[in-house]
Amino acid sequence: MEQIQEIRDSTPMDGISMSAITRNSAKPPPVSCECGCGEALYPVRFWMPEGGAWRYPTLCSLQEEEYKRQKRAETLRWNIEWIDEMFPRRSMGPRQLEATLDNYEPFEGILAGLKAARSYLDHWEENEKRGHGLIFQGEVGLGKTHLISAIVNELNRRLIFSYFLSVPLFLERVRDSFDEVNASEGKVMRSLAAPKLLALNDMGAEKSSQWAIERLYQLIDDRCNYRSPVLVATNLDARGLASVYGARIMDRLYEMCGAPIRLEGDSYRKRRK
Repeated sequence: MEQIQEIRDSTPMDGISMSAITRNSAKPPPVSCECGCGEALYPVRFWMPEGGAWRYPTLCSLQEEEYKRQKRAETLRWNIEWIDEMFPRRSMGPRQLEATLDNYEPFEGILAGLKAARSYLDHWEENEKRGHGLIFQGEVGLGKTHLISAIVNELNRRLIFSYFLSVPLFLERVRDSFDEVNASEGKVMRSLAAPKLLALNDMGAEKSSQWAIERLYQLIDDRCNYRSPVLVATNLDARGLASVYGARIMDRLYEMCGAPIRLEGDSYRKRRK
């Protein structure tokens, strides 16, 4: 990794760097990569005003792939930090950042949620292409937030830009943006169009004024139009969501996610007593 970091500092943006070796007309023989992988590096002919030159690639295939992976990881971190900076606090705390499907503790009433989450990740490419998401619905303490956090964490581990957003925090931030010169509502909304997957936590927990419903509809409608999937975690059942948000938002959510996945049973807190 240290070797790659040193190479990055002198490597062009396309990830291919060449080292000049000779201006002889005869093509030099290949050389073995210094990283020990055994790959043969073949010289490439370059033409310059003072004559041609043969140059060897600086990176072998493995080094080039690692370099590109590091660049994707760097871009992913920048994108997440870019959105985080628009909010007064991060939506994901340590508990959410540590969530995985392997450390989820299922019982009979919530197994459907775990099964749906695993299937969703297993078929991510198809789900992304279709713009398909999921709605997890159930009472407090059944692990809905854990499931959507785990999906976001796994996709980010794969370097697929995903973002976890608290709906109450989102609406608080958009309201505050009216009083700020450099952080307009539009800027916040545009930033949330960027993730490949957007997870909306605690939907229905906010005070749902008509203003709030319109902003949430705009966010969901934009992602629906561009087939950008969303995940939803809510304590409200289908009837409750419809009564709070009305037909427009529910129509979009059903179009994107299908029927809610119901989690049932006693909360983790009650089960541990």
